[in-house]
Amino acid sequence: MAGSAVTIRHGSVTLKTADGAPIAVTLTETGSGLSVEGLEEGLSEVVPVYYRGVFSELVKGQDKTITGSIELVQDGQLTHATTKKILDAVLKTGAFAAGATRDPGGVVWTSDIEWTGTRNGVSSAFRLRNCRLVANFSEGADPGNKITINYTAYGTGAGDQFAFI
Repeated sequence: MAGSAVTIRHGSVTLKTADGAPIAVTLTETGSGLSVEGLEEGLSEVVPVYYRGVFSELVKGQDKTITGSIELVQDGQLTHATTKKILDAVLKTGAFAAGATRDPGGVVWTSDIEWTGTRNGVSSAFRLRNCRLVANFSEGADPGNKITINYTAYGTGAGDQFAFI
């Protein structure tokens, strides 16, 4: 399994397709980072149950998606036919045109996101499964042009949208 590595001060982010070649994208300390939103026990919605209009209990509902973003400063060309670039990993173009999706149904282009890092001598790692990626580009002077990759992690139907590895 190969991927796209993104390195930051305390960790690295890797986008992994089912068979794509790795791409390395460095996040600078200024203006770059990773966010993960929506983590909760069970990674599922909760549904309130009422008995004659009075709250009775909560039960688990459908699997919940996890969302977040990766921000990085542009490092040269946005896309390229053979050189591996982050936008090509998102758009399934260039070096990723023949890549295999992580989507269990095999229809929609998705990838896994893995984060590994060390802070104060303690190492941690987690994986976000089956992520649909959406890229945004913004022009700016300081620290420069930014690419923001928003993602939604759907998992594979086994409650595995997020897992420590």
